[in-house]
Amino acid sequence: PWASTTPATRARQPSANWATCLRGARMSNGNPAAFFAQRNIQAERIPNNVLEKARKIIGKIERGVSYTTFRGKRLCTDREKISIPVGRKWRMLARDSPDGIHVYAVLSHETYNYFI
Repeated sequence: PWASTTPATRARQPSANWATCLRGARMSNGNPAAFFAQRNIQAERIPNNVLEKARKIIGKIERGVSYTTFRGKRLCTDREKISIPVGRKWRMLARDSPDGIHVYAVLSHETYNYFI
């Protein structure tokens, strides 16, 4: 199969593993809050685009990417709590524990200001 392609063309073609990864990366349209329900994160009344972005960030944090990559900051009042922005009007709250960082809330900025 590679006889008619050049090395540059082969480099641009996604592998079968990459295609599998892409298929599994999307949130199901039937129940977008299932991901959050598994982690005991309340996701009612949050737009789907915010849930999708939060899901991607949570997935990366669970795989070991630092929260600072997403402009996350520790709170001054409780250094175990971490605030991670999800767009302009939404925030995630996470807690640093010996097991790693665990997100426990996705909040609007208004609710976040009241919550903190």
